[in-house]
Amino acid sequence: MVEKVTDPLKVTTDPALLGVLSKQGVDPAFVEFVQDYAMPDYIGGKKQKGKSPYTKFYKDLKSGKNIMVSSALPMVNARGKKCKVGFIDKGGTYVAGENQFELEVTDRTVLLRCINDQIGKKEGDYIEYSPRFILDGVEVHPTKDKADNIDDPTNQFYSKNCLVWDYGKCIRRIRIIEGAYYERWITNYRGIHEIIHTATGNLPLHLGYYLRADETIADLQVDGNTEILDTTNYPDSAFPVEIGTESTFNPAAGANSPVDGHASHDDAGADMTWATLMGAAGDGSSSTNTSLYEGYRADNDTSGRWQNAWRNHAVFDTSPLPDNAEITIVAYAAYGTSATEQGGNSPTFNIYNSMPTNDNAIVNADYASAHFGATPYCDTPIAIGNINVGTPGTINTWTFNATGRATIDKTGLSRYSFREVNYVVGASAPPNWGANEYGFIKLWSADQGAGYKPKLFVTYYIEYTVSSSVSLGLSPTVSRLANFPRTSTPTLGFSTTVSRSLVVARSVSNTLGLTASVVRDFAKVASTPLGLTVSASRALEISRASSVTFGLATAATRFANLSRTVSTTLGLTTTVSRAIVIARSSVATLGLETVATRLTSFLRTAGVTLGLYTLAVTLEKIKRRISKVGTNQTIGDVGTNRNVTTEGFKSRDLR
Repeated sequence: MVEKVTDPLKVTTDPALLGVLSKQGVDPAFVEFVQDYAMPDYIGGKKQKGKSPYTKFYKDLKSGKNIMVSSALPMVNARGKKCKVGFIDKGGTYVAGENQFELEVTDRTVLLRCINDQIGKKEGDYIEYSPRFILDGVEVHPTKDKADNIDDPTNQFYSKNCLVWDYGKCIRRIRIIEGAYYERWITNYRGIHEIIHTATGNLPLHLGYYLRADETIADLQVDGNTEILDTTNYPDSAFPVEIGTESTFNPAAGANSPVDGHASHDDAGADMTWATLMGAAGDGSSSTNTSLYEGYRADNDTSGRWQNAWRNHAVFDTSPLPDNAEITIVAYAAYGTSATEQGGNSPTFNIYNSMPTNDNAIVNADYASAHFGATPYCDTPIAIGNINVGTPGTINTWTFNATGRATIDKTGLSRYSFREVNYVVGASAPPNWGANEYGFIKLWSADQGAGYKPKLFVTYYIEYTVSSSVSLGLSPTVSRLANFPRTSTPTLGFSTTVSRSLVVARSVSNTLGLTASVVRDFAKVASTPLGLTVSASRALEISRASSVTFGLATAATRFANLSRTVSTTLGLTTTVSRAIVIARSSVATLGLETVATRLTSFLRTAGVTLGLYTLAVTLEKIKRRISKVGTNQTIGDVGTNRNVTTEGFKSRDLR
């Protein structure tokens, strides 16, 4: 009987997974945590399956199914150490815990260092800077140089991962999560903001992040190492406004890091038709916003015209999946932050193919329609009124159809987008228009961090073939000294191949060959029953190979006015290799009888031992013939209650 998981280290606690299991009707009490995030192993320079800093694995003990969970956050660094997000105060300097980077903050000065080679960065690259903040041409200083170390104000699952300086009219906040460094200036001030990053070192920082509270694209300018934003004429709904810089890191050299983000087109006052907006080029993008956007906004003055739209991408590492994984369920799951339709339209959302320009950053060009597929990957799209929102709330799940499941890349990255079905994919303008009204959903992105990040769940079996081969060779040589030498050499060959793929069937093919040669003018009678029983039982969860060799040599000599020698050699080699989880036994029995007659009038008996039992051969009577009595096979498959056929087929390991 399958027992519930009781080991605290193996009990399933991931809220997102628990939500998905509930929708699938799987009892989480029997789902065991089997492999945490980890750097992959390499053998002979080749990356091995089963581990990734972006994936973890579970096992449903009742069904034997495996579940891989993938997200866009690297949870283990290149040193093989699990990320420990947070700061430690060491004598006035804040030092970040284990992460994909090294970070020290002394007063207002930041020292950020890369710890491994990756795209765009090298091990040892660093940047050191102390920003200057200017409002309306006047430099402003914080109330104190040393920051306060606080819990994350946007994500309750982190503690002491933020540093905050109070500049009076503005707050400077450094926030770190797994693989990401963010600096944000959060302002409610109307005026001209200038942030100058005077820096040394060669590590690149990405300047130019901005976010208005009303979702309108801001007119931020980047001039060298300076960010400039004029909020003088912003409406109250625009505040607070965020301005910032960031840098992201991944643990793999020469490999893109899975990412999520969105691209947009915004052309206020352009009076675009729906077709123009859908076919436009992107002019905005973000890979570090804490939300993924999908939707549209109407123009603010011209009826039937539109202003902007957003489109999203999400990339997942699915390379740890076994090459022979038989995928049965795939689910894209994400928590919602908001879902709004102001015009009375009926937007509905489904999962489609995504083709971003790069896998480690979303760029403006990724807004173009050519970067998205139009074939739905889920048979049950979700209407905007049914999108769950919260902090994090109830997870939204799209379960893939066969077309979607077939897109999982077992050797690399899998890319998806949640898209509006009726108007965006359908290329038909929403029927209801209202000035400056919008309809869109926002789902939390990986940049919101642990507990919020979107995840891809892949449930699979291991598809396998187990083959065993048995070769039996028998070559007795009989010599007689009585004025008539003779040699009789029968050769017996037996080959059994067992191929198995599901749990219930296997095929057995037998090849039996017998040859005899007689020298001189006589034949002899030899009656040789041969019985072979092979039993195998196994229950294993790792790859193994077993090799068994049996050898037998028997000699008999007779003296009765003649001298006779019988030698028999039997060789049996069985090799079985498998990497599966099975528990069963099989029994195969082979019977062989060979009869030969000889012309002369003497009686003799030879005893031949074949390892399993001893057989007496009596030769008498005079006849000249050689006959062969075929084979008799019996195979019992213990525990299956099924008849065995000689036709093999593939099946899955029910682990």
